[in-house]
Formats: sequence, structure tokens, C-alpha cells
Amino acid sequence: METSQRSPVQSSFLISIIVVLNIIVWMFLMSAVGLGAMHLHDCPLQPYIPIYLLVFGVTSIASLLLSYLNNTLETGFLSLLCSSCIFLLQLFNLGWFITGSEWVYSIYPPNYDSNGGEKYCQRKIYLFAFWFNSLGSICMAVGFFCAVYFLFLTCVKMAFRGHHLLHSHKRSYGVDA
Repeated sequence: METSQRSPVQSSFLISIIVVLNIIVWMFLMSAVGLGAMHLHDCPLQPYIPIYLLVFGVTSIASLLLSYLNNTLETGFLSLLCSSCIFLLQLFNLGWFITGSEWVYSIYPPNYDSNGGEKYCQRKIYLFAFWFNSLGSICMAVGFFCAVYFLFLTCVKMAFRGHHLLHSHKRSYGVDA
């Protein structure tokens, strides 16, 4: 089979994977917003956990919407503004994720019994936040290792082709190295 015949199938498969992943991400983020809002006062042991989920969900949804908008824009000021906002939101989310991890993991395992006075956290909100953070950490670790692996492969390919990662000073002034 020719590569030109396989390309549309591969493209369709890749688009399908991206759509499914987008749906999963949207479901997680909408659940975070919904659970955070519904259980805003149901975790007196660590009252910031519902707020963490609510804020993380809203800022992530805003970032996704901006990235969809940015894909429709042509290169220019609006595209640069959109990209800057996405970058700032993602930077905020990274810090918020680290902070939220501290809030979630610092009370592990919490008391789920609401009869315990102020020393409890509603089971559903806590377990969602716990697994949300755990899966997020795993995804970030896998993404980091994949990025390092592909960077390594790119460097190896460039080395075997005789390309240099950095230009020599001597070459840039017309002198061969």
C-alpha cells in the first residue's frame, strides 16, 4: 500500500485520538468545576480543596477555549495576545496545581465522617481531588519523559546527519572551523 493511501487513514486516526482526548479532558475539567462548586463548604479540614478544583477547572477551560480561538486566528497581534494569555494561564495552573497538591496530600487520609466536627472532608470531593492530582502528576511525568526522549532522538538524528546544534563562532564570521 502506498504512503499516500495510508496518510488519510493515519490523519483520521490521529484526529479521532485528539477528539477523544479533548472530550476526556473536558469531562474532567467540568467535573472539577461542578464538584468544587457543589461541595464548596464540605471540607472544613482543608477548605481550599473545593476552591482549588473550581479555580483549576475554570482557568483550564479558559485556556482551552483560548487555544481553540488561537487556532482560528492568523498570525498577528490577536494571535500573539491569545498565545500570551494561554501561556500565563498555564503558568498559573502549574503553580496552582503544585499548591493544590500540597493541600490535598497534606491531609491524607482525611476523616470522611461529618460527625467529627470541623475535622472532616467529604469523601467524594477529597477522592476526586486526590485522583485528579495523582493522574495529573502521572501525565506530566510521562509528558516530560516523552519530551526528553524526542529531544534526545532529534539530537541523535542531527548528529548522524552532520548537523550542528549550535553554529561555531568561526563559521559565522566566514572562517571555516
